[in-house]
Amino acid sequence: MYRDAGNYKERGFVVFSNPYDYSIDQLDKSLRKVLIDQLFFIPSECDIPLVHTFFFDPALDHEWYELEDIELTPEPATDRRSIDTFIQICTKCYEAYLRSLHP
Repeated sequence: MYRDAGNYKERGFVVFSNPYDYSIDQLDKSLRKVLIDQLFFIPSECDIPLVHTFFFDPALDHEWYELEDIELTPEPATDRRSIDTFIQICTKCYEAYLRSLHP
Protein backbone atom coordinates (compact mmCIF):
# COMPACT_ATOMS: atom_id res chain seq x y z
CA MET A 1 0.00 0.00 0.00
CA TYR A 2 1.19 3.50 -0.78
CA ARG A 3 0.22 6.27 1.64
CA ASP A 4 1.06 9.82 0.58
CA ALA A 5 1.73 12.85 2.76
CA GLY A 6 -2.01 13.64 2.86
CA ASN A 7 -2.73 10.07 4.06
CA TYR A 8 -4.39 9.13 0.76
CA LYS A 9 -3.94 5.42 0.20
CA GLU A 10 -3.55 3.38 -2.95
CA ARG A 11 -3.30 -0.39 -2.95
CA GLY A 12 -1.81 -2.91 -5.30
CA PHE A 13 -0.74 -6.52 -5.16
CA VAL A 14 1.82 -8.90 -6.58
CA VAL A 15 1.38 -12.66 -6.83
CA PHE A 16 4.58 -14.71 -6.46
CA SER A 17 4.97 -18.42 -6.94
CA ASN A 18 5.62 -20.42 -3.78
CA PRO A 19 7.49 -23.50 -5.07
CA TYR A 20 8.51 -24.66 -1.60
CA ASP A 21 4.99 -24.36 -0.18
CA TYR A 22 5.98 -22.10 2.70
CA SER A 23 3.18 -21.39 5.13
CA ILE A 24 1.73 -17.92 5.50
CA ASP A 25 3.29 -17.69 8.95
CA GLN A 26 6.76 -18.61 7.61
CA LEU A 27 6.47 -16.11 4.77
CA ASP A 28 5.16 -13.34 6.99
CA LYS A 29 7.97 -13.78 9.53
CA SER A 30 10.68 -14.10 6.87
CA LEU A 31 9.55 -11.06 4.96
CA ARG A 32 8.78 -8.75 7.86
CA LYS A 33 12.19 -9.25 9.45
CA VAL A 34 13.78 -7.72 6.32
CA LEU A 35 11.40 -4.77 5.98
CA ILE A 36 12.00 -1.33 7.43
CA ASP A 37 10.26 -1.34 10.82
CA GLN A 38 8.90 -4.77 9.78
CA LEU A 39 6.45 -2.96 7.54
CA PHE A 40 7.97 -0.80 4.80
CA PHE A 41 9.97 -1.30 1.62
CA ILE A 42 11.04 0.82 -1.32
CA PRO A 43 9.33 -0.64 -4.40
CA SER A 44 11.84 0.59 -6.97
CA GLU A 45 14.62 -1.22 -5.11
CA CYS A 46 12.62 -4.46 -5.03
CA ASP A 47 11.33 -4.18 -8.60
CA ILE A 48 7.71 -3.87 -7.49
CA PRO A 49 5.30 -1.91 -9.74
CA LEU A 50 4.38 1.56 -8.54
CA VAL A 51 0.73 1.99 -7.63
CA HIS A 52 0.50 5.66 -6.74
CA THR A 53 -1.42 7.68 -9.28
CA PHE A 54 -1.93 10.83 -7.21
CA PHE A 55 0.32 13.82 -7.74
CA PHE A 56 3.71 12.99 -6.21
CA ASP A 57 5.37 15.86 -4.39
CA PRO A 58 8.95 14.80 -3.54
CA ALA A 59 9.16 17.54 -0.89
CA LEU A 60 6.29 15.91 1.04
CA ASP A 61 5.79 12.39 -0.24
CA HIS A 62 8.10 9.40 0.08
CA GLU A 63 8.83 6.26 -1.88
CA TRP A 64 8.07 3.74 0.85
CA TYR A 65 5.30 1.19 0.46
CA GLU A 66 3.66 -0.67 3.32
CA LEU A 67 3.15 -4.43 3.38
CA GLU A 68 -0.43 -4.97 4.49
CA ASP A 69 -0.99 -8.68 4.08
CA ILE A 70 0.32 -11.95 2.72
CA GLU A 71 -2.17 -14.49 1.43
CA LEU A 72 -2.18 -17.80 -0.36
CA THR A 73 -4.09 -17.60 -3.62
CA PRO A 74 -5.02 -19.86 -6.52
CA GLU A 75 -4.32 -16.92 -8.86
CA PRO A 76 -1.43 -17.30 -11.30
CA ALA A 77 1.82 -15.51 -10.50
CA THR A 78 2.03 -11.92 -11.74
CA ASP A 79 5.78 -11.72 -11.09
CA ARG A 80 8.47 -13.91 -12.62
CA ARG A 81 10.19 -14.35 -9.24
CA SER A 82 9.27 -16.81 -6.53
CA ILE A 83 8.46 -15.52 -3.07
CA ASP A 84 11.75 -16.82 -1.68
CA THR A 85 13.67 -14.94 -4.39
CA PHE A 86 11.71 -11.80 -3.55
CA ILE A 87 12.58 -12.20 0.14
CA GLN A 88 16.26 -12.53 -0.79
CA ILE A 89 16.03 -9.29 -2.78
CA CYS A 90 14.29 -7.56 0.14
CA THR A 91 17.05 -8.82 2.43
CA LYS A 92 19.71 -7.16 0.28
CA CYS A 93 17.69 -3.94 0.11
CA TYR A 94 17.21 -3.93 3.88
CA GLU A 95 20.91 -4.50 4.49
CA ALA A 96 21.71 -1.58 2.16
CA TYR A 97 19.19 0.57 4.04
CA LEU A 98 20.83 -0.29 7.36
CA ARG A 99 24.28 0.54 5.95
CA SER A 100 22.96 3.91 4.76
CA LEU A 101 22.03 4.78 8.34
CA HIS A 102 25.62 4.30 9.51
CA PRO A 103 27.91 5.18 6.59
